[in-house]
Amino acid sequence: YPTARGSTENKYAIDGMDVSATTSVAAILYLDPTSFQESSFQVGQASAENDAAGITMNVVTRTGTNQLHGSVGSQGSTLGSHLASAQNLSPQMIAGLLASVPPSVLKLNPSLQPNSNIQQFTDFNALIDGPVIKNKLWYVGTWHDDRYNVHQLGAYELNGTEMLNDNTMWNTTAKLSYQISKSSQLSY
Repeated sequence: YPTARGSTENKYAIDGMDVSATTSVAAILYLDPTSFQESSFQVGQASAENDAAGITMNVVTRTGTNQLHGSVGSQGSTLGSHLASAQNLSPQMIAGLLASVPPSVLKLNPSLQPNSNIQQFTDFNALIDGPVIKNKLWYVGTWHDDRYNVHQLGAYELNGTEMLNDNTMWNTTAKLSYQISKSSQLSY
């Protein structure tokens, strides 16, 4: 969690609406950067309504435009790349980790070498926006898929292999915006 002045008690907002969890002041959903057109981070001089002692983060969702726009993006790494197979455990750390491995695991996998190798890290996103009715009604849609799979150091499967911690986060957003008047817009 981000920390400000020693506090991790943060407030998360989307279009000004608080989406923080009520128990630990954490985001209750995965925030998709593709769906935002701007973000702000407030560290000091919070408003009277702000009950969080840490950082206030507000993101403003995209609004469609009068021209058709789109984008796709990806980045990632898989096992075998330099980043994915970096080993930064000292011989003493490896010995300590092997000493804590259950004997049944070592029997099944005698050549076990503790690691936390990244098996997969991928991040894909897509965006499309444009007009339904020029100068009056717009749409925007986004898709985001983020995967981070890594061996869980110190956790083992029944067959003696290290457990894979497979993290998959994805979401989609859709928004319609209607221009009511010159100074008012309704979004859904």
